[in-house]
Amino acid sequence: MYSAIAKVFFKLAICLVIAGAIATGTICSIYWHLKPGLPNSDFLNDYRAPEVTHVYDRHFRPIHEFAPVHRINLKIEDIPKKVIAAFLVAEDKNFYYHPGIDPIRIARAVLQNFSQKKSQQTLVGASTITQQVAKNFLVGNEKSFLRKFREAFATLSIERQLSKDRILELYLNQIYLGNGAYGLQAAALNYFNKSMENLTISEACLLAALPKAPAQLSKNTQKLKARRDAIIQALSEQNYISKQEASSALEQSIEFHQEESSPSDYGYYITPLREVLVEEMPKLNITSGLEIFSCMDARFQQAAQKALRDGLLKYDLTQKIFYKPIAKLGDKYSIEDLNQIAVPDCPENYQKSIVDFSSEKPFIQLQNKQSLPLDTTSWSLETPLTKGDVVLVEVKNGKAHLRQIPEVSGAVVVMEARTGQVLALVGGWSHTMSPFNCATQATRQPGSSFKPFVYLAALEQGISPNDIINDKSITMLLNNGREIYKPKNIDKKTHGFVTVKNSLAYSHNLSSIQLGLDTGIEHIQDIAELFEVYNNASKHPSMILGSKETTLLKLTNAYAMIFNGGYHLKPKFYNAYAQRKISSLNKNSNFCCFERQQSLMTVPISTITSYQRLASPSAIFGLLEMLRAVITHGTGKSLLPIEREFNVKIRGKTGTTNSNRDAWFIGSVSIPGTIYQDDNPLVIGVFVGFLNPKNLGDGKGGAVVALPIFGNFIKNIVSDTL
Repeated sequence: MYSAIAKVFFKLAICLVIAGAIATGTICSIYWHLKPGLPNSDFLNDYRAPEVTHVYDRHFRPIHEFAPVHRINLKIEDIPKKVIAAFLVAEDKNFYYHPGIDPIRIARAVLQNFSQKKSQQTLVGASTITQQVAKNFLVGNEKSFLRKFREAFATLSIERQLSKDRILELYLNQIYLGNGAYGLQAAALNYFNKSMENLTISEACLLAALPKAPAQLSKNTQKLKARRDAIIQALSEQNYISKQEASSALEQSIEFHQEESSPSDYGYYITPLREVLVEEMPKLNITSGLEIFSCMDARFQQAAQKALRDGLLKYDLTQKIFYKPIAKLGDKYSIEDLNQIAVPDCPENYQKSIVDFSSEKPFIQLQNKQSLPLDTTSWSLETPLTKGDVVLVEVKNGKAHLRQIPEVSGAVVVMEARTGQVLALVGGWSHTMSPFNCATQATRQPGSSFKPFVYLAALEQGISPNDIINDKSITMLLNNGREIYKPKNIDKKTHGFVTVKNSLAYSHNLSSIQLGLDTGIEHIQDIAELFEVYNNASKHPSMILGSKETTLLKLTNAYAMIFNGGYHLKPKFYNAYAQRKISSLNKNSNFCCFERQQSLMTVPISTITSYQRLASPSAIFGLLEMLRAVITHGTGKSLLPIEREFNVKIRGKTGTTNSNRDAWFIGSVSIPGTIYQDDNPLVIGVFVGFLNPKNLGDGKGGAVVALPIFGNFIKNIVSDTL
């Protein structure tokens, strides 16, 4: 009997040996077949995943992020043990003991899936953390038999080359945890507005619960709580935490941080900032975890944005030309359709509504299904209203008054005269609605705002502000008599003999042309190119009146060179950047500590003494006197009440082009008690015009349309603490 049993076991052993040999041979055969195509895992030793780059304003307030994904890399030693324990319990409790593949876990999964398949329950996986690293970094997500073998071989290769801690570090930095967050640190900030070391046990277990199905679990509180509680219980059973800690963690409710939406539009500033970084440092990886310290002052940016929007709204309500509805829903509209229509950066007192008609009289329906009569009094409708049109309205005294996001656009640029730092740049109503940047991309005729450079050229030739010139009619034959050039003053009059100072203050065209011709167009060209208003100035006499196109940023920078005493400047968008160290945690998500940064790459904030002088002190002094006269008794005198109210000092120049197509005001403001004094004023440039240039309307020149925006910006910043 015993010999019979022995024979059975012997035959069974022989079968097992043969089966093992066959299996080994098969695996070896598959390995040699797949070996040439197996990915190399050497790069994982020094791999650093793409991560978010933070941009801060000059006071270290966060204003933007550059990121292919939202991630902040961490070193394994910076991750608290309780967080690591939670992920190990949830994902791979034998991680530190198996060779990359866990046979026990595989066997358990096979048995569990076999039983669950009959009841049609969801199948469970058996992948270890190392296998997930192999899948995410090396072999991909292809569902095939050979992919499983590639993953296994890659897993064993990773285990040979990397330490367990390094494998876990790669996994915890790479993993997707829902809501746009990749890696633990980004998820902690995203869900709880906390850094890793400040997480509670409950919060750590919530994060550990997410990898199973991040998209679904992050939105299903009930399922997320059940999984979190299971992880807490497992931590207690495996003695990572005490029973008292587990009990306390289980009692905590699930509360996620709600990100506050920013009321400010920084996109117009961020675009040129990125362009400058790429231009100056082509090899700089903008998504490599940088800390970029921009020159923006967020309060100035908000003030400039508010001033521009208020100015455009005021202009729109004086013109009352309705261009087109936001959308057309047709006769069979529904209020639910209205809810799906977004209006970015809509004024607070404006509401979306749907137009309808009763006895040919228009009325509107609001989102709350309230119906009100629609007042279109004094509006000129370029597009007639029809049933189902979606329009904006302002409700006053039981009536809905027709409104719209202004069709007209504009820009504001704010700079420091001595440093060239761009403190604010707004290029339109909303970057979300239109990324076209009127400050940097709209090339327009500056009109009379170019005249200071004509007068500067004259001052350099020995003319003084009190010299007399004749504002009289001029007719010129150009191009061998084929062109007649006959400029006029904006009021269609001539003013006889005037001082050079008053010619600029009142923006007389005829005397300016005469002065320009006497000075010499070549000299004006030199000044225009020296101050970088133009790269290649025109020789046509109309150039004296600003017929050559430029951008608001270029013109504002040129004025800054006047206001700093005549020294060359380049617009600066950033002061420094730092490569964020993986070993240092971002300990506060709301601000950045400049002093903690390592390897700080600074851009020297050069003072004017290090720059080339472009004009003589006497010529600059004379021009500053003349630009002051523009405010005291010239086209900018409407700013005098602001001067008196806020005890500031303003210089500047209005600008209007032919047919009132573009309106400008560029000026400076000196503010007592601040760093912005006469030798370092704030320089503010304002432009208003349609994206497709057309007449702004009779009398709608720089003094009427652009200058009030300048004044409102000063009010906005001076009424606040600088």
